[in-house]
Amino acid sequence: MGSGDDPDGPDPGKEGARFLAWVKKRGSMVRFTDCHKKHLQTGFDAHSFVRSIGSPYLEKYTWRGEAVLKLEDLPWADRWMVRYGEEVPHHRHWHRLKK
Repeated sequence: MGSGDDPDGPDPGKEGARFLAWVKKRGSMVRFTDCHKKHLQTGFDAHSFVRSIGSPYLEKYTWRGEAVLKLEDLPWADRWMVRYGEEVPHHRHWHRLKK
């Protein structure tokens, strides 16, 4: 962990952590068209978020002809989701998160 109680890596913020939980729940890879639909529902701008966080945490790929977002660094995302109360890991995951 970094300074204070914050995890290492860029801080996605509360809304970003909520978005990361949404992506992770969908298998850690979502189509950008789905991100756009999410934006219309919640007002969260996934494209700007991905640009601000970027590699190596989030990556944009083309898969089967569609632009997709892949959550590459699951431990980073998990730590921030826990920090913002967006996910509570299973008991066995606590050891992995502390590393």
